[in-house]
Amino acid sequence: MVVRATDASEAVAILEKEYLQTTGLKESDLQVADAVFDENAASTVCPACNTSFVPSQNSECPECGLRFG
Repeated sequence: MVVRATDASEAVAILEKEYLQTTGLKESDLQVADAVFDENAASTVCPACNTSFVPSQNSECPECGLRFG
C-alpha cells in the first residue's frame, strides 16, 4: 500500500481497526502478543490471559492453565 506521509497515521489507524474487526480480537488482547516465556525470570506474564506469576520448571499459568515447558 502506498500512502502520502501526511496520511500515514490515518492509514495505520484504518488498518488497525480492520485487523481488530476481522480477527475478532480486542485491543487489550494484543497487550502481550510479543510476550516470551522465560522460566528463569523472577516473574512472567502469561501470553494467553495476561496473568503475572512466578515461573518454575514445567510451569502452568495459575489462571488459565496454559502449560509451559
